[in-house]
Amino acid sequence: MLNKERLNFIVEDVNIYFEKLRKISPTKENLNNDEKFLSTSMAIFQILNRMIDLADEIVKIEKIGYPLQIKDLFTFLKEKNIIDKKLERKLKDLVISRNKFSHRYGNINKEEILLILKELDSVKNFIKVILAHLNKK
Repeated sequence: MLNKERLNFIVEDVNIYFEKLRKISPTKENLNNDEKFLSTSMAIFQILNRMIDLADEIVKIEKIGYPLQIKDLFTFLKEKNIIDKKLERKLKDLVISRNKFSHRYGNINKEEILLILKELDSVKNFIKVILAHLNKK
């Protein structure tokens, strides 16, 4: 059963956190500021969590399978041709980044943050792909 309200809520959350990132405007220089660093880190973490939530919802809707690991969600979506191989790889890399935030938060440095920021367009692309897929239904 397609829960459009839940999916819209997830997408809305992602957009809110992207807007927060835009307002923070993280740069190599201002990430030396603890407040900017922490707020940027939290916004990224939330975007990545919601990316995973969206993948999980689609896997459930499509009844594709039961993941053993978070990364399996994106494997399932690739196997069903919902996302392509390139996007699958980028999203799996972002899951690894998300896990760094989750499990070793204090060890994330500004260089890692800047690298992750460069890859966040993959989340926007993922949302576009998912919405296009759902509109076909």
